[in-house]
Amino acid sequence: MNFITGAGGFLQTMINGYPGFRITENGLLFNPRCPEGATYIKMRQLHYLNLHFNVFFSCESSSKGNLASKVTIESSGKLPLSLRLMKGELSMSLGKRVVEGKVVEIDLNHLRAKYGSTMLLLSKEM
Repeated sequence: MNFITGAGGFLQTMINGYPGFRITENGLLFNPRCPEGATYIKMRQLHYLNLHFNVFFSCESSSKGNLASKVTIESSGKLPLSLRLMKGELSMSLGKRVVEGKVVEIDLNHLRAKYGSTMLLLSKEM
């Protein structure tokens, strides 16, 4: 037996749960978490405000649980995207531009150790 609310719950977990996607007025916020035993999460053909991109999270086990260790973003859209690190209300440019055909990799372990955050904001360039 299949029911629509069960499918909706599954999609919410896969979109908002593990990758931690949140839609904000500034862009698409994400703070990835990996399920126990996962080695990677792939989110393909995401569309948000005419932005088209793929996101891949690498996962690794640590004493703090299964953590996302690297994020790879590739854009298939014409608009350039900017990537910022968020910590509370503060944001900092990572100096990374996501443009069509370019792959950007972010070391989340480095961000976690240096800034105490792995929350990223992907948005249209101003």
